[in-house]
Amino acid sequence: MTDLITERLIALDVEAGGKLAAIELIADAMQSEGRLVDRDGYVADVLEREALIETGIGGEIAIPHTQSPSVQSPTVAYLRLRTAVDWGESGAARHVFGIAVPDSNADGVHLKILAALARRLLDDGTREVLERSDSKREILESLRVRPEGSD
Repeated sequence: MTDLITERLIALDVEAGGKLAAIELIADAMQSEGRLVDRDGYVADVLEREALIETGIGGEIAIPHTQSPSVQSPTVAYLRLRTAVDWGESGAARHVFGIAVPDSNADGVHLKILAALARRLLDDGTREVLERSDSKREILESLRVRPEGSD
C-alpha cells in the first residue's frame, strides 16, 4: 500500500485565508503527489461533507475528509497554519489534516484512517511535536497514521 502520508504531504507554517483556502492547499499537495484523479472534484466533495457536518474537532484541529471518485489512493495530508482559521462551530483550526479515500472505500479504510489519526492526536507527545517541530520527518514519525489491518 502507498504510504498514507509522506513528508511531501506536510506543509508547515503556511497561510490560508480561511477554511476553503486550507482545503485547497491540501488538495494541491495531494494532486502534486498523484493522489487525486480530479482536484476540483475532491475539493467539491470535501465541501459537501463540510456542509453536512463540520470536521473541526476542537483544540485547533480540523480533519476535513471525504470518500470520492476523485481520489486515486488513500491519503492523509497535514497543514500547520501560521494563523488559525475559522472552522465554524468548533472554533478556529491551526492543525488541518485532510483525508482522501477512493469512493470504493475498500475494507472500510476511511473509518480506519480516522480512528488511527484520532488515536495519535490524543497523545500529548504527538500534539507537542505538531506544535513545536520544524522537522517534517519528526512530524511524520509522530503521526505514523496506519489504519489497523493495512500494510
